[in-house]
Parts: sequence; C-alpha cells; structure tokens
Amino acid sequence: MKQGSNQTPCEIVSRALAFAVKVLLVSCFASLFMTTAHAVLVKKTSRRAMFVHRSHRYAFICAEKWRALKDCRFYDHGFNVEVWQNEILVHDVRHRDTITLPDAGPKVQWSFVRLRTFGKRRLIEIQLWAAPDKTTGIQTQKWFVYEWRNGHLKQDLELSLQKRKQLASGKFLVDPPVPHGLSAQVKHLKIASRIEVVRKIVWHCGRQRGNLGVF
Repeated sequence: MKQGSNQTPCEIVSRALAFAVKVLLVSCFASLFMTTAHAVLVKKTSRRAMFVHRSHRYAFICAEKWRALKDCRFYDHGFNVEVWQNEILVHDVRHRDTITLPDAGPKVQWSFVRLRTFGKRRLIEIQLWAAPDKTTGIQTQKWFVYEWRNGHLKQDLELSLQKRKQLASGKFLVDPPVPHGLSAQVKHLKIASRIEVVRKIVWHCGRQRGNLGVF
C-alpha cells in the first residue's frame, strides 16, 4: 500500500500560495499584452485623426500636425478618405473616386478637416486659407463640404468665412469669423394617425441657411 502524504499543513499552504501567485502573474501579463496590442492598433489606424462622438453624429477631426503636412486620412468601417495636398481620394469596398480641390499650392493653409457621418451619409468638411490675391494680398478662408454619393464625390458647399491680410510686421489683420456649421435637424410630423420622424442635415453660414436633404 502507498503511504499517505507526509506534507505538513504549512507546506500545503505554502504550495497553494505559490500557485495563486503564478496564476496572478500570468493574468497580469496577459492583461498588459492585450492593452499594449490595443494601443498599437489604435495608433496605427487613427494616428492622423481624433474621433469624436456626439449622440446622432460621428466625426473624425484631422490633427494639426497632419493638416500642416496636408496629409489627412480617415478610416471608418471600410470607408477610406485621404485628403492629400490638392486632392481628396475616397474608396470603399466597391468604388473609388478622386476630386481636385479648387485651391491648392504652397501658400494655401488648411485650418480644419473633418469626416462626418449622418446616418449612412458621409460628408467631408475642409476649411482653408486660399493663396493671397496677387493685387490686394488679401486671403479668404473658405469652407468646402463634399459628400460621398453613389460611389462618387460631390461638392455640396463652397462658402467664404473670413478674410485676412498680412502686414509688414508679419502679423495679420483679420476680419471677424462668420458663424457656420452642419447639424442634424429632427422633426416629428403627424401624418394621418401616425408620427413620422424626419431627419435633415442643415447648414448655416452667417445669415445664409439651407439643408442637404434627409438622412
């Protein structure tokens, strides 16, 4: 017959504690590995943009560093946007299209680039300072809105927001900015005995108002 275990209670407790410590260390290393892998993935996929979520809409905003290089890229569930130098390149699973920005060149400065999603509609906003006028030296800040529709890029808006002129001292004489933006408008309409929800993309620029249809 086999003899019984000769371990003392202290030895049994010691072995149990050692096993528990090993399990805890393995769990910590696994958690650290997953956190690091996730951080690397996020850095690779969104290093050019900051993701912002506000209830009914999504937005990807290009960081200042990449705007200065004129190289803004966004990725959203298979939808790819590259705003590079003087072009906007968009491609999804089935389609690909390119459009040339009306203002380009070394003297053009990008001040804001954003990809926005309203429902299934995707819009690209670009604000830039155009090159100075050759006669007056005045620069105009413009607001462009493009949309991806049926596999093609379409320009929805081109509006002026602000003007400035560089003085001999290097400083700028700047006009007040014009309030502007895109937003979602939600209305509840009573049709017969039911309530229908209508969602529209609306825009404003100073006193100008309009909409880009439903979403």
